[in-house]
Amino acid sequence: MSEIDISDISGIIDQQTNITVITDSFVNYVDYIMRVVALIVHIIYIVFIFKIKDFQRRQMIYLHHVNLIGLIYIIHYCCYIFGQAPNTSNQYLNDAVCFASSMVWMITKFLRMTSLLLLAIYRYTAVYHIKFHRNFTRNLFLMYFGIFVTWLYSLVMSLALKYSFNTIYSVFYCFEGDSEDLEVVVWFMAINNTISIVIPSIVILLLYLKIVHKINQLNKNLIKNKPRTSQPIFSIFRTNRVNQPQPTSSMLTSTVASSNLASTNSVLSKLKINKRSRQMNLALQLILINSTNIIGSIFSVFITANLKEATSVDLSSLTDFQYIRPLFRFFFIFAQTLIPILSVI
Repeated sequence: MSEIDISDISGIIDQQTNITVITDSFVNYVDYIMRVVALIVHIIYIVFIFKIKDFQRRQMIYLHHVNLIGLIYIIHYCCYIFGQAPNTSNQYLNDAVCFASSMVWMITKFLRMTSLLLLAIYRYTAVYHIKFHRNFTRNLFLMYFGIFVTWLYSLVMSLALKYSFNTIYSVFYCFEGDSEDLEVVVWFMAINNTISIVIPSIVILLLYLKIVHKINQLNKNLIKNKPRTSQPIFSIFRTNRVNQPQPTSSMLTSTVASSNLASTNSVLSKLKINKRSRQMNLALQLILINSTNIIGSIFSVFITANLKEATSVDLSSLTDFQYIRPLFRFFFIFAQTLIPILSVI
C-alpha cells in the first residue's frame, strides 16, 4: 500500500479483493465506548489538577505529565472512531493529515515510556539524593527542562527511525511502519518497540527495585534504632536509690523531662516510619502504573503487528482478525484508563 491509497479504505479493499471489513460489530462498539470512557477519565483528572490543592504541588508535575501524554494518546484514538483514515475530498489534505497522525503515534509511543522514566528518576533522587531532589524541585525551570528533554528525545528518535527505514504509514489508523518489503516492517517494529518500550521498561523496573530496597532498609533501621521509652525512667529511679536522696520536686522534674523526651522520640520515630511507608506506597503505586502501561503496550504491539501483516502480506487476515483487533484496542485503552485512576489514589 502506498501513502496515496488512504482516501477510501473500503474502496481499496472492495476493488482489489472480495474482503469486507466490518466496522459496526459489537466488539467495535465496545472499543469505541472504551475510548470515550478513557477520554472522560483523563479529562476529569485534568480538572482535578485545577480544583484540588494537593494536585498543584510541584512534586506532582511529572505524574501530571504522564497523564497528559495519556490524554493526547486517547484524543488521537478518539479521532478514529468515525473512520479508519482521513477521507476528505482533497487527497493532498488526506496525505498531510495521515503523515501528521503517523508522527503523533510514534512520538506519543516514545513519550508514554520516557515520561514514566522521568518520573522514576525523579522518585529515585527523592530516596538516594535528597538534597539534590529538594534543590531540583525548587527550580521550576529545571523541572520543565526535564519534560522538554523527553519531548525532544521522542521527536528525534521518531524521525530517525522513520527515515532510517524509509517507512510509510498504514491505510489503517495511519500507523507508521509500513513498507513493501516485509523484512523492513519486521525490523522497524522490532527496533521501534525495543527502544521505545523494552529498554525504558527495564530501566524503570531497576530504579523502582532500588527505591523499594532503600525504603525497606531505612524502615528496618528505624525499627532497630527505635528508643525504648521505659529505660530512661528506670535509670533515674535506680540512680536515685543508690546515690543521695533528691527532693521530690527534682525527681518529678527529671521523670517528666525523661517522659517528654521519650514521647518526643516516639513521635519523631512514628513520623519517620509514616513517611517511609508513604514513600513505599507511592513507589509501589508507580510500579503498578508502569506495569499497567507495559501491559497496554503489549496489546498495542499486537494491534500494529496484525495490521502491518494485513497491509503488507495478506489482506485476508483483515477478515480473520477483525473481531480480535478491537478487543486488543479495548484492553490497551483500558490499561491507559487505569493510569489516571491510580494517580488519583
